[in-house]
Amino acid sequence: MNRDPLGALGRLRRFEVDMARRELAAGLQAATKARAVQQAADAAIAHEAVVATDPATNAAVAAAFAGWQPRGRRLSDAARVAQETAEQETIRARAVVAAARAAAEVVEVMQAELMRAGRVVALRAEQVMLDDHGGWVRCARPSAQ
Repeated sequence: MNRDPLGALGRLRRFEVDMARRELAAGLQAATKARAVQQAADAAIAHEAVVATDPATNAAVAAAFAGWQPRGRRLSDAARVAQETAEQETIRARAVVAAARAAAEVVEVMQAELMRAGRVVALRAEQVMLDDHGGWVRCARPSAQ
């Protein structure tokens, strides 16, 4: 069985890059969703404020808005915190992707260097064989005297 430790390490590094990219995609999706929730909460507060301050609105609607507004603000603030957390996680995930890519590239460079070294050894062995063969041919010829 031919064991190739660099090949196994390369597969592991590529797997790590794929996993890091998936985590980054999930983080981007979570940040986008949290941003949309936060914007919707702010838009709802703004809309309800316009309705509550309309002169045509009765006092019961204005009172209901006054009671709802603190809850709406808490929801908006929670969505903002979720968005900021998701964005921080996205920044961390980008760093993890970069580190995983760098580690994978190191293995690729090592594999290429190993292959290059193997080719050099093979070419040197071939040259030695050709040199030995050339010497044998010279020795085998009868000398002209």
